[in-house]
Amino acid sequence: MEYLEDKDIIELFIARDERAITETIRKYNSRLHGRVMYILNNIEDAEECLQDTYFTLWEKVAEEKPGHLENYIFTIAKYIACSKLRKRLAKKRYVPLTVIGEDYPSSSDVFSEISSYELEKYILDFIKMQKNEVQMIIYLDFEKKLSLHEIADVMGETEGAVKMKLYRFRKKLKQYLINEGFV
Repeated sequence: MEYLEDKDIIELFIARDERAITETIRKYNSRLHGRVMYILNNIEDAEECLQDTYFTLWEKVAEEKPGHLENYIFTIAKYIACSKLRKRLAKKRYVPLTVIGEDYPSSSDVFSEISSYELEKYILDFIKMQKNEVQMIIYLDFEKKLSLHEIADVMGETEGAVKMKLYRFRKKLKQYLINEGFV
């Protein structure tokens, strides 16, 4: 199957020719769909993400004139998919207590003082104060059971950057629990 070159597709966008979208879909849709499905794991959200991606392309390509269309498209799709995932994550209410990790008091120390419900409430309150990226890492780790490498890929960051965010989060959580009198 013959596809138009990216530079020709960009020219169609600049000319506001609707064939630009048609050619983009023919050339990239199956790979884009696979990428956003990997991130979102939900067909309806993936389809909506693709529609948003094509709409954004129509609005932005003529103005920005990207040098490499493929990277441009995948960057837009990834951003939209991650935004949808963050919104979905924001609606989550339950985070397992295992988020505390080894750096925090043993369950016997904590649970002798307070109920697990109280501790969970404090942890959830603390997580809500954090940036969405930390919430997303926790969601991807506990809900989707992704590896550190996969989490880094979904977030578009290095494994080291994700590890550093988790390290800083655990450190802040420990201090928060100390300040609240749990330790």
